[in-house]
Amino acid sequence: MNLFTRIREFYKNLNLFFKFQTALFLVSTTTLSVIGYFGYNEGRRLLELRSFDLLVNITSNKKKAIEEYFSQMQKQIEILAERSSTSGAIKDFTEIFEKQPENMSPKAEIELKKFYEEDYLKLLKYNAGINDFQTDFIPKSPLRVHLQHKYLAQNPNPLRFKYNYYKPKENTDKYDALHQTFHPNFLNYAQKFDVEDILLVNLKGDVLYSVAKRADFATNLLEGVYKETNVGQLFKRIMSGSEDKKVYFQDYDNYLPAYFEPLAFMGGLVMRDGQKYGVIIFQVSTERITNILTNNQKWAEDGLGTSGEAFLVGSDFKLRNKTRRSLEDPAGYYEALKPKVDKITWERIKRLGTTITFRQYKVRATMNAIDGKSGKETNVDFLGSEVLDVYMPLDFLGTRWGILTEMDGSEVFAATASFRGQLLTISIGLFIAVTLLGTWLARSLAAPMRKIQKDITMLSEGQFPTKSEKIYKDELGKIDEALNILVQSMRNVAEFAQNIGRKNYDYQFRARSDKDILSNALLEMRDSLRTISSEEDIRSWKNTGLALFGDVLRENNDTLEMLSKAVIAELVKYIEAKQGALFVFDDKTQSLKAASAYAYQKYRYLQQSFKEGEGLVGQVYFEKYSIYLTEIPSDYSNIASGLGHIKPKCLFLAPMIADNKIYGVVEIASLTEIPLYQRNFIENVAENIAITIANIKSGEDTKKLLIESQRAGDQLRQQEEEMRQNFEELMTTQEDMRQRQEQIDVLIHHLQGMIDEELKIDATNSATILRKQMLEDIQKQKNIFLQKENESLTKETYIRERVEELGKNTHLT
Repeated sequence: MNLFTRIREFYKNLNLFFKFQTALFLVSTTTLSVIGYFGYNEGRRLLELRSFDLLVNITSNKKKAIEEYFSQMQKQIEILAERSSTSGAIKDFTEIFEKQPENMSPKAEIELKKFYEEDYLKLLKYNAGINDFQTDFIPKSPLRVHLQHKYLAQNPNPLRFKYNYYKPKENTDKYDALHQTFHPNFLNYAQKFDVEDILLVNLKGDVLYSVAKRADFATNLLEGVYKETNVGQLFKRIMSGSEDKKVYFQDYDNYLPAYFEPLAFMGGLVMRDGQKYGVIIFQVSTERITNILTNNQKWAEDGLGTSGEAFLVGSDFKLRNKTRRSLEDPAGYYEALKPKVDKITWERIKRLGTTITFRQYKVRATMNAIDGKSGKETNVDFLGSEVLDVYMPLDFLGTRWGILTEMDGSEVFAATASFRGQLLTISIGLFIAVTLLGTWLARSLAAPMRKIQKDITMLSEGQFPTKSEKIYKDELGKIDEALNILVQSMRNVAEFAQNIGRKNYDYQFRARSDKDILSNALLEMRDSLRTISSEEDIRSWKNTGLALFGDVLRENNDTLEMLSKAVIAELVKYIEAKQGALFVFDDKTQSLKAASAYAYQKYRYLQQSFKEGEGLVGQVYFEKYSIYLTEIPSDYSNIASGLGHIKPKCLFLAPMIADNKIYGVVEIASLTEIPLYQRNFIENVAENIAITIANIKSGEDTKKLLIESQRAGDQLRQQEEEMRQNFEELMTTQEDMRQRQEQIDVLIHHLQGMIDEELKIDATNSATILRKQMLEDIQKQKNIFLQKENESLTKETYIRERVEELGKNTHLT
């Protein structure tokens, strides 16, 4: 006899009390377990799916933002490298460097040594955790000591603010004059485009100029103490690289002149008219990258809640940005990190306040990203917590990083964890209730029990029994009635759970009472999922719109007219408004002019122009704040269609601001109210339009400068050709004069011989007269020749002066 048969026989021998009690327990727990299992897992699956979709959108947007930042940096390096002012600065600074003084001032040498020992090396050793570098950082040449003494030791500003020093107050020289000329422009440029430092280096490796004025200023990147730093390596790569590749990138490393802080650099070759002048190097803004990844430390607005974050990993699997916890709770982060890394690394992270290049994060997600793969998966972070990871590769300028967005699993599945606890509580309560109820019901009659047993058996099989039409008034009747209610409730719960699984959050379902824990828990889960879905829809709408307008701005940035027409039409369509206009500030007329409009009456669009503070458009431009009106002015334009005209219901005007400079105003009119998230979206698009307008204007200025430069070059080439022709004519004239001089000399010699012979034969007066006449003719010819020779010399002097003047003009150009 097998085990099942034995159990069945044992069960048959039990009395009705135990049979009924066991059956009721099995039915209730099975039903609750099935519903709870599928409800919990389906809710968890939906939460996980939506969370991964959210993380994918966030990761894609941040990847695109970082790529745009590096693209902007590359473009700015290429623009500066091609400007004549940059090559001129390198040339002028180099001339000063080549004229080094023979002796150095003992006072300057002493004060510079004091600066290194008390300021620079003290902070460097502290940050690096190294007591002795075994390196002499103080330069040896008189010029380098002289410059570092002036701009580092005598600079009154603190270590990290020495860029504010423009010109020494006394003992100024040619370098100080050049520095005062170029430094304000380079400093403003660096601050405008989020560049931490700009270095100018000549072809010999001399750091001629720097914005930040660190210890690398006036050193040599080929022979000095910083030749093995990432700046030195970048310089060598640029010098040995192809001229076709204009910009290079050097990854993060601990930079000694920045007191061991991890920095990254970009640079390119400065060339003009095919001639190499030197190298320009930008320091990448770590703060800008951190702000992109952290949304200016507003993670919740990005949809990352209280635990999510995005970070970058290099090919060495070390972080390239500061982590969220190190920014929110530095002390707690350092304490949690202490047992995970060695002591020196921990000290450096704490002293420098950064995890860049110090903390390694080598997991399957980061390895896949460095391998060029994109994906999503669940991992365990360095603290042992379950996390959801979305990863993508990030490629730029021959470098690959991995971008990873991560969120703590406990936060993602908080709703399902709460539901699980409630379900467990309900199950325990029902188990107790069923046990007590079974004890009492076991004493009832067998026939109603069999019917109830049959119904419960159907429930245990996942079926819903039919409703009992006849209900007795005794206890068993009440049980039968209660069973009907339970069946109907379970049916409703099952249908509700199925609709939630199908994302039908509008399905009508009510809890029987405030104490209906299961129904209320399902309703809370439904509301939570609906909220997540709604927020995700809005966020997806915004992200899609920003990506769309990013493409529109990039594809139509040739002229302001093309940009205005494309962007206002696309904006009105995207937010489903009815009218729109784009007003751009005209520097010549000092007024706001309508650059483009969509669905406006033609006469209003063509005649509309506003001064600053005039009308709604002028007021928005003056105050630099958006205006949202639901009470439209009586003189505002109507919205026209084939059926008539109607006044808009609301009006929204947003300023176009970039880098604290306003470029114009966007005006949108709609027949329906514009919700807050759409108004925020319009403001974001307005900011992107302003950036693009600034780039267009900058490009137009650059084109004008290039045209003027080409015109000057054509004039110089024409003058050179004229001088070459005059010089050839001069050489031809000189050759003719030389030949004629030789002919005259031969003629004089021949005539003199003839005269001598004639005198021997006839010494009469007639011979004397004849000789005199011939000599006079010869003298006249000689005078004519001398006159022409003087004219040739005058012309040669004029040509030489013109050549010298042309050379000076060429040098100035």
